[in-house]
Amino acid sequence: MTKTELKELLDSLTIEEKAGQLTQVNYLYFEKDGMVTGDTNIHMPSRRFTDAEMHNIGSIFNVFNREKLIKIQEEHLRHNKIPLLFMADIEWGHFVFVPTALGQSATFDTELIEQISKEAAEQASMNGIKVTFSPQADLARDARWGR
Repeated sequence: MTKTELKELLDSLTIEEKAGQLTQVNYLYFEKDGMVTGDTNIHMPSRRFTDAEMHNIGSIFNVFNREKLIKIQEEHLRHNKIPLLFMADIEWGHFVFVPTALGQSATFDTELIEQISKEAAEQASMNGIKVTFSPQADLARDARWGR
């Protein structure tokens, strides 16, 4: 997409569509077949998204099943011209679990750490995940993140 095409696309979006692009939801807001449900009792029991809001969502967090990811994307593209961006935490690896970045740093083996990170990134990418959150910095200085 050229810069001009991107500007035209951005100019064609309503304020609701632009705001939707800034919204990220957990995969639990989608049923097994990729259909929008807009509701989940796991993380935000009081938040119910309308169908229109769900069709404007910009990204989804933690879809680890490639087939489910594809179904969600196909359904989304029936209602929106902008594809979803899939994101996930992979600070412990993706399919193969490894120590967190702090644990890895204790080895002082930068080549091993680079290899672990590269493998996790490749696995996530092959699974359709385009943005990863790793390594994470615990800015609260509490490993429990206030839980």
